Amino acid sequence: MATIAECHKYLKQTVFPVFYDINPSHVRKQNGVYQNAFVLHMENFINDPNKVVRWKRAMVDLADIVGWDVRNKPEFRAIKDIVQEVIKKLGHKFSGFTDDLIGIQPRVEALQSLLKLSSKDDEFRVVGIWGMAGIGKTTLASVLYKSFGKP
Repeated sequence: MATIAECHKYLKQTVFPVFYDINPSHVRKQNGVYQNAFVLHMENFINDPNKVVRWKRAMVDLADIVGWDVRNKPEFRAIKDIVQEVIKKLGHKFSGFTDDLIGIQPRVEALQSLLKLSSKDDEFRVVGIWGMAGIGKTTLASVLYKSFGKP
């Protein structure tokens, strides 16, 4: 956590804090379970107290960043919100560069086999690609289409 906080502070890297089953104010103020944990860390790192001070500072810094409090909420909803915010913040767009995708070729070959593309007959074939959002259905179809020599 200390390294993440330092990258955010000095390198201006984006950080998305997620407070899972913990009150963000407990992290910020370091009370409750956090206070007890840092007391134990100070005892365990008695020869290197600066390490614990660095950790404590990092927790305060990260807790000051607006993030997600995922207490008492359905996880799927929180995950959806977080993913949407990451996409929005990072400006994600489909790149169109499908040549170097790791692990795509076996899936394309499986589709080609299902469609019997090497067959000499003129039969009409359809295959459906379905699944949850974001797993690569459109990418897979695009790579398959591109394998026909189409632009």
